[in-house]
Amino acid sequence: MNGVKFINEFIRAFIENYPRFRVSRWVYGDKYLAIENENYGLGFAHVDSIVKIVWRDPDNILDRLDEVDPNDLTYLIQHPNPAYKYVGHAYINSIVNSRDLVELDIGDPLDKIPSNGGTAIVVGFIAPIVRKLKELRYRVYAIEASLDTIPSDIRYKDEIYPWWSYEDLVIDADILVLSGSTISNNTIGYLLDKARHVPMKMILGPSTTLLIKLFKKYRVRFLGSSISLDNDKVFKIVKEGYGYHTLKNMGLIKSITIDLSHL
Repeated sequence: MNGVKFINEFIRAFIENYPRFRVSRWVYGDKYLAIENENYGLGFAHVDSIVKIVWRDPDNILDRLDEVDPNDLTYLIQHPNPAYKYVGHAYINSIVNSRDLVELDIGDPLDKIPSNGGTAIVVGFIAPIVRKLKELRYRVYAIEASLDTIPSDIRYKDEIYPWWSYEDLVIDADILVLSGSTISNNTIGYLLDKARHVPMKMILGPSTTLLIKLFKKYRVRFLGSSISLDNDKVFKIVKEGYGYHTLKNMGLIKSITIDLSHL
């Protein structure tokens, strides 16, 4: 399964099960793109800092998203321009990740996994998750595309590997943790395909799209994302360049995790 095939399924799962709304407002910060639709749903997409610096807008749509047809917005997640991919992803999240899903929240997924150790792969160095898995006696391998962004003291004490090590490391994995950004960067199809044998897979982070039926098909156990509790304040904080931890600490978002094995 390649990335294109998965994203095609992703779009189909959205189109067949959800209404479309026009965009009412949006903000492109240093860490997240946030989009609010006319039904007041808000969605996030994690922004790669390099793309933010060098982005191009050849179709001149990033200043007029409220004028773009909702169906066209949906298909932007397939666009080769990463900046447009973020728009498509955040737009879909603004509709799928609704407050109605809060009632399905089971809390921290790492509290639900066995504490007898094993091997865990974390794609993207997510420090709190790495630390918690280590406390549960797992040997943790973090896969990171930009190794130079990891502080040297962390690189020395944690096992952090480049992308091309993934296939070798995932062979013996008991747990796989992916970030929601693997959806918009189009690596999720490849990552899940190479991890079909892994017994426990989870996709976590504010930009994770809570498409329950689709990810259950791929034997993902936990889906975790974030729901806005105050759109006005979220927009202000994202515009100022802050990210998940600030939004969480200020009580502006609610983290929710869904256990797909119970649905």
